[in-house]
Amino acid sequence: MKRRRVFRTAAAYGAGAFVALEGIDLLAEGLLLPVVLLRASTVIALAGFPIAIALSWIFEIRSDGRLARTQGANETELAELFREARVRRWGSGLLGLGGIALLIAGIVTGSGGVWLLSLRNQDALFAARALPRIEQLILDQEFVQAYDLATQLSAVTGPDAVSDEMWEAMSQRVSIESDPSGATVHVQPFSPDAPWTELGKTPLVDARVAAGVLRWRVELDGFVDGELVGQTSGRTTLSFVLQAEGSPESTMVRVPAGTVRLFAMAGVRAAPSVSVGEFLIDRFEVRNVEFARFVEAGGYEREEFWHQEFLDGQLRLTFEEAMARFLDSTGRSGPSNWEFGTYPDGQGNHPVGGVSWYEAEA
Repeated sequence: MKRRRVFRTAAAYGAGAFVALEGIDLLAEGLLLPVVLLRASTVIALAGFPIAIALSWIFEIRSDGRLARTQGANETELAELFREARVRRWGSGLLGLGGIALLIAGIVTGSGGVWLLSLRNQDALFAARALPRIEQLILDQEFVQAYDLATQLSAVTGPDAVSDEMWEAMSQRVSIESDPSGATVHVQPFSPDAPWTELGKTPLVDARVAAGVLRWRVELDGFVDGELVGQTSGRTTLSFVLQAEGSPESTMVRVPAGTVRLFAMAGVRAAPSVSVGEFLIDRFEVRNVEFARFVEAGGYEREEFWHQEFLDGQLRLTFEEAMARFLDSTGRSGPSNWEFGTYPDGQGNHPVGGVSWYEAEA
């Protein structure tokens, strides 16, 4: 009888442990849990097996349902045990299953504790590896990569993981304003494959971003996106004047005022810097189809479109003399590579060519 009870306990424990381990394995795979979780669960299950066998050998269920220590039995007692076996089987099975359930719960609880400890160890390991890497990236002036890694580390271990000195070395504070306000601000490292990051809506004050060359985009419904590429340092304020969609300026880019260093060559003294006022410039080159509208509007006959003095070396030309030189290949007014006063077929969206500086200015 005792052996049969032990065999039943062993079979039930083995089946229950197998189901529990399979469930943990599926959870580990689906939730990307560490492998140590399954290993720890297996160790706990193996350690619990002899305990279950020992308890089954030492204790038995009496006819009144109470747990009692197993004692020796004579022939009369054995006969009575066989007679009562059928009655006790259901209660014994329930108790056995209950014990097995408690052991399986212990496996799961212990495994969960191991998993939590594993997560803490992984966070500490990540921090130990990330900090030296961030320092090296700062030394290599790879500020965008250093900033991204520092942001990940702070999200995992808390904001105090990265020192203020490291943040100052790899990032900058930028304020962004727009006219009108309420525009959404996006920033991107200067790389075509880098993702855009939304910072918020204007006005933004002291937003922290990576140091280095960045691409900025400001969006507002009903207005053309404002864009800017540049490198800032320290605390900087960026201003965007947005153009309403459909306005004459909507196809142009506003270049802010600033100081520009003129072209310099190696070995030549430093080139001077000049101040340039704010101006608008076309976003794209003038196309043939657009220049054709200028021709059709009588651009070559209307002197008010031409603002520069015509010079041929030291010789000054009159308006009529200059217009006589701006002819296409068939002798009509227009770009030199046109024919019969129009552009070649299929090239309406090509940038206009064959024009002088005077024609481009007009």
